[in-house]
Parts: sequence; structure tokens; C-alpha cells
Amino acid sequence: MYNIYPWYYYNTSLDKDTIKLVEITGDNIKEEMEKIENTNTTSSPVCLGDIQNLILKSDKTLERMLIEQFHNLQHLYIICNWESFATEAFEECQNLLGLYVRCNRNLRSIPAGTFEKLRVLKKLVISHSNLDTIEPEIFKRLPFLEDLDLQENNIRNIKPKFLCELPKLTRISLGRNKIEFLPANVFDSLFSLSKVDLSHNNLNQWCSVAQENNNITHLRLNHNKLDELISNYFSTLSSLLQLNLDDNNLSIVNNKAFGGLHKLDYLSLSNNKIFGVEPEAFEDLKSLRVLQLQCNKLTSLSKDMFKNFGFLKILYLNNNNIEELSVDSFEPLSSIENIFLHSSNIKTITNHSQTGSKSLQHLHLEGNNIPRLVSSVFVGFSALLNLDLNESNLEDLETGWSTGLTSLKYLNLSGNSLRKLSKDTFSALVALRSLNLSGNKIEEIEEGAFSGLTNLTNLNLSDNQISRLTADVLKHLTSMRALAVGNNLIQRIDASSLGHLDSLIYLDLSENKITEVDELAFSGVQNLTTLDLGYNGLGVIPSALGHLIELGKLVLSCNCLNVLDYDILNKFKNLNKLHINGNEISDIDSDVIKSSPIVEFLFDEDKIGNEKSQDILQALKSRGVRRRSSVFCSSRTKSRKVVL
Repeated sequence: MYNIYPWYYYNTSLDKDTIKLVEITGDNIKEEMEKIENTNTTSSPVCLGDIQNLILKSDKTLERMLIEQFHNLQHLYIICNWESFATEAFEECQNLLGLYVRCNRNLRSIPAGTFEKLRVLKKLVISHSNLDTIEPEIFKRLPFLEDLDLQENNIRNIKPKFLCELPKLTRISLGRNKIEFLPANVFDSLFSLSKVDLSHNNLNQWCSVAQENNNITHLRLNHNKLDELISNYFSTLSSLLQLNLDDNNLSIVNNKAFGGLHKLDYLSLSNNKIFGVEPEAFEDLKSLRVLQLQCNKLTSLSKDMFKNFGFLKILYLNNNNIEELSVDSFEPLSSIENIFLHSSNIKTITNHSQTGSKSLQHLHLEGNNIPRLVSSVFVGFSALLNLDLNESNLEDLETGWSTGLTSLKYLNLSGNSLRKLSKDTFSALVALRSLNLSGNKIEEIEEGAFSGLTNLTNLNLSDNQISRLTADVLKHLTSMRALAVGNNLIQRIDASSLGHLDSLIYLDLSENKITEVDELAFSGVQNLTTLDLGYNGLGVIPSALGHLIELGKLVLSCNCLNVLDYDILNKFKNLNKLHINGNEISDIDSDVIKSSPIVEFLFDEDKIGNEKSQDILQALKSRGVRRRSSVFCSSRTKSRKVVL
């Protein structure tokens, strides 16, 4: 309705001079009607014959006399509680293109012939009402009807031939009713029909209801009670492109269940009880691009299951019970790009034939229970770009586990139980750009653990148990731009902790136990623009910061600082964000702050006194400086996401 303009609103219990122009801005009709009722829009004189789009509210039965005054109506939306329509109600609506009757819980039946004068009607909506039976010929002789919406009624019975002489009908919605059975040939002679919605009903079987109609392209049967897919179940629907069978009672997908569906592009079988897929179940689905099998009871995968999917690009297998994942079963998927296997109770990953999909780009394995990745497990996955193993209880990465992943750019190993990173753990990942190891239990990183990662730009080691950083560990990361080591056990930053990382612009060392920073600690990272040293134990501002002349953001929140070192601060010609809240600083030189380029300043107003605080704030107010009150160190929650 929101794309039709203008709409007028008429409450028949009031005079016609109360008709008012209204604005429809959304598709939630209930909300729109409430908004109209609660809006005091001024009425303006309007010729009834000029109104084309009318919202009519009436407590009385709609009569011809009422409607005939609006003889140029194109769209009519009726708000009522009628039990039925008068057969002559729409006789004068010969120009009507759209008729909408929603939310009428008293409406149980429609007399035959009610709509037969609506010869140019294109869209008919009778939804959210209480229709229980559709009799033959109710919708007869509507030669231009394209869209019939009967969803969310109480329809249990559909009579044969209830749709006839509708040559242009392209879409019918019967969802959210109580239909248990469809008569054979119910869609006969509807040669333009392409979209059928029968979702949320009580159908327990599908018969050949479209024997003479092979033009249906979209069929929704989700949320029914189908419990079996026999051979050639949908073979009469040879033009079908999309089929939704979610939330039924299916347990096995039989051979040839989708026989004849050579054009099918999208198939969804999620939220069933499927534990078995027979070898020839998907044989004819040679055009399929998306297959959804998530939230079932599958326990294993095999090459036979996927052997006919030459064009499949997206495969959902998440939330199953696949304890042993044989990744070589994906070898036949020559066009696959995305596979989702998260939360599938996977405990072991194997690759016995040392093969995989050469086209797969994104593999999601997060939320499983995989304690170990064995050597060569991903051989054959040369096109893989993104591998996600977040929160999968990983404890060990065997030497050679990443062999074959020559194109991998993004690796997420966060939220696992890794304790040690050994030499050459990631050496095969020559294209890797982002490595997330946050939220593990890492205590030790051997020299050479990151060797080969010359293209890595983002490294996240936050939320581990690292007590020391060394340049020997980081020296191979020549392209690194962001390093996060927050919430670890580091006490000191030595001259040899970081080494020379010329590309580094972001460094997070917050929430450690740092009390000392060597004078030369940052001499090899002079291009830093962001440094976070918040939530540590620093008693003074480290003189080592003087090397960071490009620094734009400095976070020193919640340390043990008593004074600001203005000699150091004056060296930062580009510093625009400074956080010093949560310290014991009781005096701030307002002149230094005024003369700086700072545009975001966090400090504790209560600790420096109201007069000086207001002096600083007033001086900076005209520059658009943002400041916030101090946060309590004990209640801090910090995001560890690092994106450049």
C-alpha cells in the first residue's frame, strides 16, 4: 500500500465531509491503521468521484449505494467486521485494480458472484480473516487478476476448480491456514501461475496437483506435516526454480525424490528430522545453486551425496550431528563457494583421500568440538579464503595442519583452548591477512611461529596468558598494521619486545600488568597512530612515547598516573584523541590542552575541580571536543575486534 498514492480515509459512521487525506509509509497494515486513527488530520473538501484510493471503515454491511459514489476507485482497502459481502457491493467498482480486506475475524464465507463485476481487478487480498471454505466459482471470471492473497484465514477445505477463468493469475498465497488436502488438478488451466505459497498448513502429502501446469517456478510447502518424499514427488513441476520444505516431518530423502526438477535453483530442507539421504536423492538437481540441510539429524556426509551438484555454490549443513567430518566428501562440488557446518557437533576432521573442493572460498566450522587439526587435513582446498573455527575447543594444531591453504586470507581461531604456538604453525598460510587467536590459553609462542606470514596485516592475541612479547616472534610480520595483545599477563615492554614493525599503526596493550616501558620500546614502531595502554599499572607517562610522533590516539585510562608529562604531550603534533580518565590526575594545564589538536578528551572532572574543569570544557567547546565522564575500571567491558 505504501507505494500507492494518495490514499483517503473514510469512516462511514461519520459524514462524508470528514474524509481526509492520509499518508501510508509502511507495509505493516495494523500499525498504519492505528496511526491513522490517532492522527488528527484536517479534512479538506474533495470530490468523491475523483478519489482513486480509499480506506473505508464501516461497521455496516457494504452496500452498492455506498460505493457507487466513488465510481473512479482503483484501490479499495476495507476495515470491517462483516460476516459476508453483499453480492452487489462491488457492482459499481468497474475500474478497481486492487481490493484489500484484512483483519476481519467475522468473515467466514464469500457468496458466489461477489467479484464478477471487477473485470479489471489485478490484486485481491482477503487475509487475516476467518474464511474456512473456498467454494467453486468464487473467483470466476476475473480475466486480469494477477495476485490472490488468502493467507492467514481458517481455510480447511478447498473445492476442485475453485480457481477458474483466471488466465493472468501469477501468484496465489494460501499460507497460514489449516489446509489438510489439495484436490487433484486444483491449479489446472492457470497457465500464468508461477508462485504458490502453501506454507504453515496441515498438508501431510503432495499429490500431482499440477498435472497440466508446469509453469510454477516458486513453491512454498514449509511448516506442514509432510513425512515422506517418494520418487518423482514433484516431477510435474518441471519449471520449478525454488522449493521450500522447511519445518516438516521428513526423516529420509529417498532416491529420485526431486526427479524431473532439472531447473531447480534453490532447495531448503532445514528444520526437519532428516538422518538419511539416499545416493540418488539429488540426481536430477543439476542446476541447483543453494541447498539448505541445516537443523536436521545428519550424522555423516559422503561424496555420493554431492556427486551431481556441478553448479552448487552455497551449502548449509550446520546444526546437525556430524561427529566425523570427511572433508574429501566435498570434492565433487566443483563450483561451491560457501559451506556452513557450524554447531554440528563435529569432533574429528579427516581427509583420507587428500582431496577437497578446489572452488570453496568460505568454510564455517565454528561452535564445534574439535580438539585437534591433523596434518594435511585441508589439502585440496587451494581456493579457500576464509576459515572460521571460533569456539571449537581446539587444543592442538599439528605440524602441517595448514598445508594446502595457499589462498587463505582470514583465519579465526578465537575462543579455543590453544596453549602453545609452535614453530611453523602457520608457515603454509602465505596469503594470510588476518589471524584471530584471541580468547585462547596461549602461554608460549615459539620463535618462528609466525614465519611465512609476510602478508599478515591484522593479528589478535588478546585475552590469553602471554607474559612476554619478543621481537624474534614478531619479526616475520613485516606487513602487520594492527596488533592486539590486550588482557594478557605482560608486565614490561622491553626494547626488544616489538622490534621493527614499520607498517604497524594500531597497537593494543590494554588490560595487562604493565608497570615499566623501556625508553626504546617503541623506537621500531614509529608509524603508530593508535596506542592503547589503558588498564595497566603505569605510574608515569612513559618517555618512550616520545618516539611516536605520528600518534593520533593515545589511551592511558585507568592506570596509576598522578601527573601529565606535558613535554611528552607537546611532541604529539597529530594527537586528536586523548583518554586519561580513571587515574589520580588532579591537575591539568588547560593552556596545553587548548593549544593541542585534541578533538576527543576523556578526563575526570571531579578530580581536577569544577572551576578548572569548566575552564577546559568552555575553551574546547567551540572546537567540537567530545568528552565523557570517567568509567570504573572494575566494570569495563572492551571489544577486541580490530579492523583496518
